[in-house]
Amino acid sequence: MTDKKKPVDVQETAQTAIRESKAKSTQGRQFLLWFGALILGGILGWLGIQPLNEFFNFIATVFTRLFQFIAVPTIALAVITTLAALGNNKDTSRIFAHAVFYTL
Repeated sequence: MTDKKKPVDVQETAQTAIRESKAKSTQGRQFLLWFGALILGGILGWLGIQPLNEFFNFIATVFTRLFQFIAVPTIALAVITTLAALGNNKDTSRIFAHAVFYTL
């Protein structure tokens, strides 16, 4: 004997998920945290505490290098795959060569 399940209404499920997501929204609280962090950072920078400034400089350098580590190869890969998908004509190969040269 097989059990027949009632078909799930996709629209109803989606609307329920959206309502639950909006109910749990923390956008206002997140904005206050970001704004508070901005004010706190400004005050700490204005105080000029040297060890603290050096520590935050280190954190900023690490963040910037990690971003470059991820972003630059991703952009290069996107450009190269797009040009490779364009085809195999003379103009495309010239553009591809320039893109690879400038990326390297």
